[in-house]
Amino acid sequence: MNLELFSSEAERIGAVLEAPNEPALRERRLTEIAKQCRGNHHATQTQRLALALKELKSVSTYECRRYLDIYCPPARKFDLVQQGHYIETHWQTIQVESGQQHRVGLYVLRQGNLQAACAARES
Repeated sequence: MNLELFSSEAERIGAVLEAPNEPALRERRLTEIAKQCRGNHHATQTQRLALALKELKSVSTYECRRYLDIYCPPARKFDLVQQGHYIETHWQTIQVESGQQHRVGLYVLRQGNLQAACAARES
């Protein structure tokens, strides 16, 4: 399954401008994506990551595990990269609920098209 992340440059630019930046909105949207694409199969997990990247433009490995139920985010990122998508990894340190700090990856989408993922989910 090849997941396209953007159909056009205009869609990519518009999606970036609409991406929610508020933490509560991000968490809610990530949770909705997880409910929308249920299942443990690697293709379903890859689809959840693709949907999140399309809408939010960036997703941390922490968010993948916590909200998207993706056990091994690097493998799902690899799936998308193998399909030809350009996803950069940046490192950041975050503080979790317990107060501990963790170094996590931040996946940033640079190009692609996701309409194929949406179509695959609907069929």
